[in-house]
Amino acid sequence: RITCSVAANPGKPRDWSCRCSCGSKTAPRGGTTRIVPPSSARRKDGGRFWVEVTARRAVIGGRNRILAVARDIAERTRAKEALRESEERMSVVFDASEAGIALVDAEGRIDFANHRMARMLGHRSRGEIIGVDFRSYLHPSSLEANERTTGQLRDGSLDHLLFERRFVRANGEEFWGHASVRALPGTDKSFRGMVVVVTDITERKHMEEMTAR
Repeated sequence: RITCSVAANPGKPRDWSCRCSCGSKTAPRGGTTRIVPPSSARRKDGGRFWVEVTARRAVIGGRNRILAVARDIAERTRAKEALRESEERMSVVFDASEAGIALVDAEGRIDFANHRMARMLGHRSRGEIIGVDFRSYLHPSSLEANERTTGQLRDGSLDHLLFERRFVRANGEEFWGHASVRALPGTDKSFRGMVVVVTDITERKHMEEMTAR
């Protein structure tokens, strides 16, 4: 962390430059504190690093000054970038899957879904199903069994389930799906939600029905 102060010119409240080389050019108004968006700064040796600056007006030694605190956030920035890249890679993996994948929260709402899941449920984009209750896509005949299996995941008696269920697309069309469901535990081991992976097995079920005749 670097702390510095520069003279404030009352006639030109925006005419200042922090000597810590944070690059900020905007002074805070009055006695308020201003947080400058993260930016690239230059060290004395010419090296660059990411910095976040908090600045405010202050009276030091009887003179109006701008007091600035610069924090090196290079590590935090690298961590955010690594997380973003990881999320992008996972998104590519999910969207490459032939199975529908969804993250469902403890209340049954869809937090995330890949494109295959969205199309399987009768939507054009995954954004259309985010926040929707996953149970709304279950056939009425599957609701009771769903409540039972979700209860087993919630109370911890099971952490992974495999089953076949009837689903209903947004346009009312029915289809059979093979579902693999795994519980998502929170940091305190509580039930945080579940990962649902669904494969459309409608054709297989039709073939089985025809064979059984």
